Amino acid sequence: MNALTNKDDLLTTLQKLNKHTPVDCRVDASGLVQLRDALAHGRAFGFGPMKDGSCLRLVKFGGKKDQDGRVQVTMAVDMTGNWFSQNLGLLMDAMAKVTKALDYETCEF
Repeated sequence: MNALTNKDDLLTTLQKLNKHTPVDCRVDASGLVQLRDALAHGRAFGFGPMKDGSCLRLVKFGGKKDQDGRVQVTMAVDMTGNWFSQNLGLLMDAMAKVTKALDYETCEF
């Protein structure tokens, strides 16, 4: 098995990374997985006029219908400028920590 054939999901991969890196290089595995899942599996809806700089709502639904054919909303968040800033910060922090842990050099494109 190698990096291309390994079937670990993202959470498992990040937990393994955290286990083998110094404390100052550990990433917020659950936060990164939640963000990835929301963006990959959620739905973005435009709603109403811009209020507080947001007119997008990100909604993620559960996978199974109940006996009445309804699905559970597992997450709903307004994608405000603050939401984007916080999540961009989460990603930038994780990238910096992984770069440091792997002793990579970063390059601007």
